[in-house]
Amino acid sequence: MRGFWGTTKMQPEMIPLTLIDRAALEHLKSKALQGSFSHYDIWLDQHQYAFTVAKMMDADMLAEVRLAIADALANGTGFADFQKRLKPYLMARGWWGESVMLDPSDGQAKTVQLGSTRRLRTIFETNMATAHAASRWQRIERNAKAMPYLRYNPSASTHKRDDHKRYYGLILPVQHPIWQQIFPPNGYGCKCTVSQLTRGQAEREGISEEPNFEFVQVTNPRTGEVVKVPKDITPSFAHNHAKRVDAVLDLAAERHGQEFVEQLIQEGHRHVLNRLPENHPARQFTGKVSFMQPVQDHYTLGEYRFSKEDLVKLSGAVDGSEIKISHYPENNPLYDYPTITLIAKNADLYEDTMQRVLQLIDNKLVLENEYQVLQKSQRGQGLAAWALAHQVQAAQQLGVAYIHTFAAGSPRNQSYNGYYTWARLGFSKHFDEGDWGLFPNLKDLEELADLMTTPEGQKWWKQHGWSEKLKFDLSANGKSLKILTDYLIEKFGFTLKLTE
Repeated sequence: MRGFWGTTKMQPEMIPLTLIDRAALEHLKSKALQGSFSHYDIWLDQHQYAFTVAKMMDADMLAEVRLAIADALANGTGFADFQKRLKPYLMARGWWGESVMLDPSDGQAKTVQLGSTRRLRTIFETNMATAHAASRWQRIERNAKAMPYLRYNPSASTHKRDDHKRYYGLILPVQHPIWQQIFPPNGYGCKCTVSQLTRGQAEREGISEEPNFEFVQVTNPRTGEVVKVPKDITPSFAHNHAKRVDAVLDLAAERHGQEFVEQLIQEGHRHVLNRLPENHPARQFTGKVSFMQPVQDHYTLGEYRFSKEDLVKLSGAVDGSEIKISHYPENNPLYDYPTITLIAKNADLYEDTMQRVLQLIDNKLVLENEYQVLQKSQRGQGLAAWALAHQVQAAQQLGVAYIHTFAAGSPRNQSYNGYYTWARLGFSKHFDEGDWGLFPNLKDLEELADLMTTPEGQKWWKQHGWSEKLKFDLSANGKSLKILTDYLIEKFGFTLKLTE
């Protein structure tokens, strides 16, 4: 969601839409407060993770300004309310008009402009625009499989700046590196936008050739750092406003190494889980189970070796369940391949036993989720999603290639909703001629995962889908992992580490 531009008697004002853009709000609130004397002190992609106002060195004032912007995002209010709230506060704190300040970089006293109506407007509009841009980019990345192109649109301003006109109509893939530097806004007051396009739309309008934009060297007068940015982009805006976390991790890797970054990510996941309430669905999978019969310390399938704890994690069983582990080695009478079966009982959660089958097929580990039906009273709380997340995490660590399941139900058979639930969580299938014969519009899609990357596609599958055997691809760059990760973040605000 983005703001739209209305008018007042004085000049244009950005009026946020009344529906809360939660991703924009979270992006703003997650930025660290950072005092600065000059706008060059926080430069380029540092704006992705730092909230700063030039000449504002006081942390309390910075916090109040950020809170006022966050409240405007949450409540759908515009600049007039923002100014009415902040101006008296800043004047009372002495941060208004011209003043003399010591520049910490050289210790010299300098006459500077502190607060003014013009500066407040710039602060408000810039932070609102970049927060919405960060949110917009997150949605673009989620939908990139179905709509893999972006078009740069003309500014909504009455008087369009010539500097950005060279980008008007540019159509390039979402993953093209140029979007990391020209994704709007591209300057103070910039009202340029982008539209996301399907491959067909992009081809009809004409995909642009490789851009040959002029880059210039820009020197930070405070630090002496020299960078190259597109000629017509304001340096402070020459970065993608959503890449805040990536920028932090890149900086950490540069200073401390990649191993430190991996440890940081793992600690972050543990920290989030430990702060959740005890009854949160994500915390119901700690391995606190009992066994229906005596179990071995370890089981093997070919060269693969599993502890009983490994198999409990692989089952996705909720704490308090009873687990039965059965081992069928090679040349057994029941299965064609070496097999371990996992059965979980929990009368409070499942309508019947939950069943898993782990097999070694052509030297590949394959996990079959054979049966899982939650009690009606337990549905809709996220247990299925978090069970799969923990199962996927364990499967990746243990070398499982993929997970199969039969997703039962259809719009005409409401007894089960697995056909939609499991697809929504990342299980997929490749479409074939039989599917195209029934639904010609599926010809443009490679597989079900492509359909599930957009709200429109999810709605279509819910209305037209069918029972089907589906597959969850555990490869690090697979579509399944991205869909599951995006779902958990959208619904719960965080995810587990699901890639090695």
